[in-house]
Amino acid sequence: MANMIAITIPIIIGINGILLIALEIIDSVYRKKGQKEQEKEKEREEIKARWDQL
Repeated sequence: MANMIAITIPIIIGINGILLIALEIIDSVYRKKGQKEQEKEKEREEIKARWDQL
């Protein structure tokens, strides 16, 4: 029984580590998308401001 626990705990910890890494990657991708959207929105606002000045 102790052997089963000794074997399964590192496996569970390893799976959790892999999942955490995957979540970090997904989070960074969504952050980059958010930054790109903000940049596009700023560009739209700048273009609109230029048109309003004309």
